[in-house]
Amino acid sequence: MLHQKATGRNKIKRRMREAYRSIKKSNIETVNEFESIIFIARPAIIESDYIDIYKNIELCLQKAVKRQKEKHVKSSSHNINKDLSKSCILQTKDMSV
Repeated sequence: MLHQKATGRNKIKRRMREAYRSIKKSNIETVNEFESIIFIARPAIIESDYIDIYKNIELCLQKAVKRQKEKHVKSSSHNINKDLSKSCILQTKDMSV
C-alpha cells in the first residue's frame, strides 16, 4: 500500500494534481493530445517533495508525447490505427519512469 493513512494518500494526490495542472498550463498543446492519462505512484513518492513530483510528471509526459509521435508515424505509414495510450509510473526518488 502506498500510505496507511488517508491524509498521506490525499497529500500525494494533491501534489500530483497540482504538478499536472502547472505543466498543463505551460504545455497546453502537448498535454491536450491525450484523451486520458494514468499516473501510478510508487511508495518512493512518499518521501518526495513537490519539485521532484513535478519533474517526474513532466518527464513522463515528455516520454509519452515522444512515444505517441513515433507510433503515429509508424501507424500512418502502415495505415494501421493503433491505441496510443501509455501509462507512466512515478517513483521520484531515483527518477525511474
